[in-house]
Amino acid sequence: MSRLDVPSELTRTLARRLVAFLHADDDEASWATRALICLGVCAYVAWHPLARVMMPQGDDPFVERAVVGMVCLTLVALSFWAPLRRQLDLFVAGSIYLGTFHHLWLTTRNQLSPAYLLAHFVLLGALGPLLVSLRATALYGLVVTAASGVVALDGGFDRALRLELVVGTLALMAVTTAGAWRANKLALSGRRQLERVGLFFKNLVDVLPDPVFARAADGGWHLTNDAFDRSLHGGQSEEGAASTFTAPEVVAALERFEALAMATERPSERDVAFTGLDGEHRVVSLKVAAPRLRTGDRIVVGLLRDVTASRRMEASLKAKVEELERARTEVRRLKGLLPICMHCGNIRGEDGAWKPFERYVKEHTEAQVSHGLCDHCLDARYPLGAQGKGQVPPGSA
Repeated sequence: MSRLDVPSELTRTLARRLVAFLHADDDEASWATRALICLGVCAYVAWHPLARVMMPQGDDPFVERAVVGMVCLTLVALSFWAPLRRQLDLFVAGSIYLGTFHHLWLTTRNQLSPAYLLAHFVLLGALGPLLVSLRATALYGLVVTAASGVVALDGGFDRALRLELVVGTLALMAVTTAGAWRANKLALSGRRQLERVGLFFKNLVDVLPDPVFARAADGGWHLTNDAFDRSLHGGQSEEGAASTFTAPEVVAALERFEALAMATERPSERDVAFTGLDGEHRVVSLKVAAPRLRTGDRIVVGLLRDVTASRRMEASLKAKVEELERARTEVRRLKGLLPICMHCGNIRGEDGAWKPFERYVKEHTEAQVSHGLCDHCLDARYPLGAQGKGQVPPGSA
């Protein structure tokens, strides 16, 4: 590997990051960042030896460089005009490429120390993206600038090359500072966005009337809603009774279901019956799941609901259904053929015993049997009682 391979690779990495940074669509941060980068690059280009190709050769190179600097400042001003922004970004990126390869050219001509060049690009390419703090970036820029000044003053360069080296380092420092500022701004914007999303989700779960919680596998709480906080601190439920979600039976069942969900990675749902703080028998439904996040971490998500009223309603409904089923069975049995004695009128039951009609009806239905006389029997047996038709004469029961 030649001595230019490593610096060239680092240079390409740095150039890709700079181009991506310059072409990022961030209108809020583009103006100040663009001005800082363009001014630094224009100062670098204005003192660059290759800038002479842009102007005819004259007696005073400083005048030529001043003219080039004015042209660059004009381009900076035009860069704030949206239609030309993309093209001028390419110009700025190209200027950075030009300065980078010129440093490599100076190295090949033994006019610049390879060790300095390698150290400079290693620090800028590897540590630059990590400097998200403006204070750390400024400190890094001061160190690099001081090192550049020492190398320039001790290297025996002429005035133009020394200024080029110092101003070029300042330009790269400006790019690094602007990149760190933008990274810090994007990180802050991301944190604010996460805070807004978290606040929205918190408000969403706070609307739920049932206690909801999410906590880490080690027991640390991630999220609780207002209903859970009220139940945890002994608040009042919707029915006015003291909250019972902190009963020992509920806490023990919750810990057991959390461990089960963590072990099986399947949701768990159970009902827990206990005696509440008001002495009333109550039932709580527990739903626990332990999903795995994209990071590989596990969290426990749970929901608690007081289902006492609904379970009572279900039990009452079940009893009514069973009662109706029994009545239906009795009706179906009564609709069948009944073995009745043709002489005495007794009915044979399921056990084979003959029973009077009144007794059979009383055992198989809820009806009460009473005695009376029909019109035909009344006329036949008591002809003088026609005036009291339908009434049983005294003593004839």
